[in-house]
Amino acid sequence: MRGQAGIGAADCPQIHSTCSTWRQAMAKWDLYNQGADLDALEHLLGKVAEDTAPSETSMAAAIQRSATPINFNMGTLVGSYGKVAAMLDEAAEMPGVKGSC
Repeated sequence: MRGQAGIGAADCPQIHSTCSTWRQAMAKWDLYNQGADLDALEHLLGKVAEDTAPSETSMAAAIQRSATPINFNMGTLVGSYGKVAAMLDEAAEMPGVKGSC
């Protein structure tokens, strides 16, 4: 959470793949991942490995926590239109969230 003002629209997760069905959305997300620049990711992960004591809020720590190096720095919503809308509704109910996503 940023300061006492809470989380605003700028902090919202990124919606990267919405389709009519969950299966279509996942297929689209898989295509995004398959198109990743592997040389750039190799360089990035090599730099992360050089930081042997990253702080909890550092980019290196964020990358190390991520299950995948694709879109590691933000929440990602993938699913059918209805499912993503439900996820946004759920986020809107969280304490400290303000504005609209």
